[in-house]
Amino acid sequence: MLKILKYMNKRDWSFALCGFLFIIAGVWLDLRIPDQMREITMLVQTPGSEMGDILTAGGMMLLCAFGSLAATFTAGFFTSQISAGLAKRLREAVYCKTMDFSSEEMGRFSAASLITRTTNDVQQIQMFAAMGMPDQQHLKLRVRKQDFQKDIGV
Repeated sequence: MLKILKYMNKRDWSFALCGFLFIIAGVWLDLRIPDQMREITMLVQTPGSEMGDILTAGGMMLLCAFGSLAATFTAGFFTSQISAGLAKRLREAVYCKTMDFSSEEMGRFSAASLITRTTNDVQQIQMFAAMGMPDQQHLKLRVRKQDFQKDIGV
């Protein structure tokens, strides 16, 4: 995996940082929604609560939901740009490496086998970069937030 990371350029690393920041924002907003729901429930159950207070709390909950949606879409954009660029550079490297093979080395592989193998391998790496890494970051942040809340008794 570390060998693959050397194919990432400065743009990819800056996109990775931006994507990670948007994932953090999305997770934080996701984890705010239950707090907003608790506030709404308390306002509904409290006699004499104003309808405006309930609507304000509901509006804040909707803002958190739409903010999380926007952050998730933005993080997805960054990760898709990273994975597409990485796959392009990997395909280029595989092509150059294949073209450097001698006639004897080319005789050991069939063209169909070579094309299928390189296409599948690069596609698997691209899918992991696009879906696996952001999901892992998202999950780690959620688990750490919940562990922190348990530690402080929330």
